[in-house]
Amino acid sequence: MPFDWRTAGHGLHSALRDHFAVRWALATLIGWTVGLYVGAWTMRTPLICGGWPLVGAAVGAAQWLALRGVWPVRARRYVLVSAAASLTGIALALLLAGLGIFGLEVWAVGAGAVIGGSVGVAQGWVLRSNGQRWVAANLAGGGLCGLLTVTPVIGGLPLGLVVGSALFGALTGWALSRSAPATHDRG
Repeated sequence: MPFDWRTAGHGLHSALRDHFAVRWALATLIGWTVGLYVGAWTMRTPLICGGWPLVGAAVGAAQWLALRGVWPVRARRYVLVSAAASLTGIALALLLAGLGIFGLEVWAVGAGAVIGGSVGVAQGWVLRSNGQRWVAANLAGGGLCGLLTVTPVIGGLPLGLVVGSALFGALTGWALSRSAPATHDRG
């Protein structure tokens, strides 16, 4: 049977249209990946925390696109809260690094969990979601993403960042879909 270009993306398109958790996971993957790359580029300046609001804003904007029409939340508030919480999280993570008692992998898990938890608490406030499940998913997803980000799978290629961001999105998407408004598909 020949390949039909007209229907090639139909499965992905219907998954994105019909399943919030898939949209959310993809948005989180894109937001964290783009945000961390842009943030890393801007962090070449002496002000190391300067790029983190951009990371949070990228995550917030991408996730808001998945939320729109499903969850009643204003874009500006969601993006700004995500940006501020990202900056707060990295500031706390840098304090952990300043202690100098952790190896890179342990620090990466802790930093990811602190950043994820900070963003999760702030976003949970805006979303008015199930606090415990949402924050726990952000802590776990952030820690996992932090570890995988500093663990390249192939020398020099940060494939762990992509895998970590995807897992972060899957965990938080599951948590969010369990506390969604009644109009939401919960799938």
